[in-house]
Amino acid sequence: MIPEVPHILSGYAFCRNPVEVRADGDASASTPCPYSVEVGGRTVFNGSYLPPFSVDLSDVAEGCTVPFPEVPESDSVFIPVVSQQGLSDYTMTVNLRPEAGADSSTRAGSISLTLVPGGVSYRNWRRLQELGMDPFTHRFLNPAANFFLTSRTGSWRIVVRETELYPLYFIMPDAGTVIIRERLSHKEYAMSLGKGVWALSITALRLHFLDQEHILASAFDVYRQSQDGKTYSCGIFVEEAPVAKDRLIVKFRNSLGIFEMADLPGEVDVSLSEDDGAEAGERFDKSVCRLVSFRGRVSQKKTYSVEMSPVSGSRWRLLAEIAASGDVWILRPREYPVKVIPSIDDLTFRLFPKAPQSFKMAFEAVDRDAEITPDIVTGDECRYKGMFSEEFSDAFD
Repeated sequence: MIPEVPHILSGYAFCRNPVEVRADGDASASTPCPYSVEVGGRTVFNGSYLPPFSVDLSDVAEGCTVPFPEVPESDSVFIPVVSQQGLSDYTMTVNLRPEAGADSSTRAGSISLTLVPGGVSYRNWRRLQELGMDPFTHRFLNPAANFFLTSRTGSWRIVVRETELYPLYFIMPDAGTVIIRERLSHKEYAMSLGKGVWALSITALRLHFLDQEHILASAFDVYRQSQDGKTYSCGIFVEEAPVAKDRLIVKFRNSLGIFEMADLPGEVDVSLSEDDGAEAGERFDKSVCRLVSFRGRVSQKKTYSVEMSPVSGSRWRLLAEIAASGDVWILRPREYPVKVIPSIDDLTFRLFPKAPQSFKMAFEAVDRDAEITPDIVTGDECRYKGMFSEEFSDAFD
C-alpha cells in the first residue's frame, strides 16, 4: 500500500490547509493495521486503521510545526532562513505497516511532505482543487509566478511602501539562480542559491544599487534562471509613504505564516484602561477608630488607536489581514517592539466608493501591569552619558 496525498502535487503542504493522506487496501480486511506519523524525524502519533486508509493530518502538522525563524539583521541581499538540512525539521513522514504486530522496520509504504506554517483561504483551496493544482504548483514554487510568501498581493506586482520594507521570504525547491534587474538601468544582481528557505532584503538590495551603480532603485524585475534561460517571475515596486504627522508601524504574521510590516498613517491615540475588578474596600484605622476606604494598586492596560484615511481597496485587505493575525507587534513609535492584540470596529468597504473612506484600528497591549515605571530600552537610561560621544561621528550629539 503506497500512501498518496491527492490534492498536494508539489511535495509541500501548508499546515492550516487539508493534508489528507490516502492509501488503497483490502476493504474486507478485519485486522487493524498500524501507522505512524513523524515530524522532524520524531514520532508524534501512532494509530491504527482498517483499509482503505484516509486521514487528514493537518491538525498534527500544525501542532508539531513552528514558524520559520525571523531573519537576522544582515547586509546581504539574500539571507538564508532554513537550510536544506534544516528542512528536515519541517518534514512529515507517514508510515503504513501491513498488519498489527509486524516488525517496526517492515513498512508497506511511506510518504514525506515538507510542511510550511500557514495556509490559504478555503475559497482559494477549493478553486485550486478544481484547477487540479495546489498552492505551491500554482504560485510559491512556480518560477513563472510571484513565488514570494507574501499576502500583500496575489498578482505579479508587489507594491510596498518605503516604510514597510521587510525581507520577502521564498522557497527554493532546488538549487538555482535568482536574478534581480533594476527596471530603468537594466543593471542586474544575481546569486546562486541552494535548496531551502531564503529571504530577499529589499533594503540591502537598494543599498547595493546605490553603492555599486549609484542608482536609488525603486522598481525591480525578478527572474529565475533555468536551462532554457531566464524566466520572468514578478516585479517589486517601492512607493513613497504618505506624509503624516503620526503613524504606527506594525509587524504581523500573515496567513502564510510569515512576518510582514505595515505602515498605518493617521491620528494615533494612546489610552489606559483599569482592571474592572479593582474596587475599593474598607479597613479599620485604629488611629481614628473608624473604617476607612482602601484600595490596592490597580492593573492597567495600554491601547493604541489609529484612525486612517483615505484607505484604498488593497490597503483594506491588508487591514483585514492584520486584524486576523495572532502575532502582531508595534514597532514605531515605540522604541522597542510591543506585542498587541489588534481589533477593528467596522471593516465595511464600499466596492465603488464615492468618497475617501476611513478606518479605525485598536491595538491592545498583551501585558497588564500595576507597576507603572519608565521604559528601559538600552539599559543606559539611568546613567549620565556625558556631553560628547566617545568616538567621533558626523551626527550631532
